[in-house]
Amino acid sequence: MELFTIVMGNSAESSVNELYQALDNKLAHVHKDPIGFELSIQQGSDYSLIQGTGSEGARAAFPMEVIGDTIADYILKHLEPDVLHDLITRKYKLHKEDDIRSVEGYCRQFLNGTQDASPLSTLIERRHNLISIRVSGYLQEHSLIVLEGFVRFRLQEYLEELREVVEYAVDESLMDRQYQEFISLLQYFVYMQEAKMPTAHLIHKGGHDFLIFNDQLEPVDLDEYDATFKVEVLEKDVNFEDMIVSTLITVSPAKIYIHTREPELPIVNTIMQIFEGRATVCPYCRMCHAYLGDLAKKDQLYP
Repeated sequence: MELFTIVMGNSAESSVNELYQALDNKLAHVHKDPIGFELSIQQGSDYSLIQGTGSEGARAAFPMEVIGDTIADYILKHLEPDVLHDLITRKYKLHKEDDIRSVEGYCRQFLNGTQDASPLSTLIERRHNLISIRVSGYLQEHSLIVLEGFVRFRLQEYLEELREVVEYAVDESLMDRQYQEFISLLQYFVYMQEAKMPTAHLIHKGGHDFLIFNDQLEPVDLDEYDATFKVEVLEKDVNFEDMIVSTLITVSPAKIYIHTREPELPIVNTIMQIFEGRATVCPYCRMCHAYLGDLAKKDQLYP
C-alpha cells in the first residue's frame, strides 16, 4: 500500500539523495514495526520520487509528522534560497550579480537572526514548524506531494514572509549602495582638499556629546572656517553624524584622533572610511583620561 510519494525536481541530485537518507534515518524505527514499511527512491532525468509503502491499514498509524519535519528541513535548506532568488530577480528585476548577492546577503541576515531581536533558533524553528505542520497535515489526507508545487501553492503564509523579507532586504541594499556612493564622494573630496590644520582631536563624551580640539588642544573655532557646529544643543531631528562629518571636512585636518570608549559606533566607522589613513582611534591617553575618565582596570594597558 502506498503511504506517501514525494516528487521533486532534479535541480540538485545530491539534495534528493540527502532527503532520502534523512527519511531513511528518521524512519528506521518504523522498519521494525509490523507494517511491512519500505522506502524507495526512483531518479529520472527531470524528477525524482521517494516513496514509502506498507501493509494494508498502515497509513492510519504512520507517523506523518516525521515526514513533515524532514521535508521542512529540506525546504529551508534547499528550496528557500531558490525561492528568494526567484523573488529578487522576477519581482524586483534585479539582474546584476552584485545586486543579487547583496540582497540575498541581507535576506540571510534577517532570516537567520542577525538583524532581529529574536534568537537564531527561534526564527528558524518558527518557519520550520509552520512548514512541518502544513506538510504533515496535507499528507494525512493525500498520499502524493509535489514539493515545488506545494511550496508555491500551499505555503502562502510562508511565502508572504519571504516576500516581506526580500522587500526589506532590497530597501536595505539600496540604502547601503547609496551610502557607499556618498562615502566614496566624500573620500574623493577629502583627498582633493588641502589640509587646513595639522591635527584635530574628536572627543566622544557619550551619546551625542562630541568636542573638537585642534593640535594645541584648544576648542576649534569654526568661525574661522565659515562653519557652525554645536553638538551639545542638537535638536532631535538633526542628524548629528552628518554634522560631525561636515565639520571635520570643513576644518580639513591632516590627522584626526578619535577619543572614545565606543570605537564600534557607526559614526566612528564612517569617519575612519572617509578620512582613511588620516583617522586613528585612540585607545587611551591623557586627553582620554581628562574627558572620559579611567578605563576599567582590565583595560588599563596604556600610559
